[in-house]
Amino acid sequence: MPICAICGEDSNIVTQCKMCGEEFCPSCGDADDKVCTYCGAEGEDFIDDDED
Repeated sequence: MPICAICGEDSNIVTQCKMCGEEFCPSCGDADDKVCTYCGAEGEDFIDDDED
């Protein structure tokens, strides 16, 4: 079972971050944008377009 590089927990689903390459679980990033929470916090181009 894959392990999340962010929280260290086992997860059935992991996504590879397009910025740093680490694999993260659904709780530790945005799977749709393929950005982990660390890179999302660093990069200002990771903005939720649904917010007005």
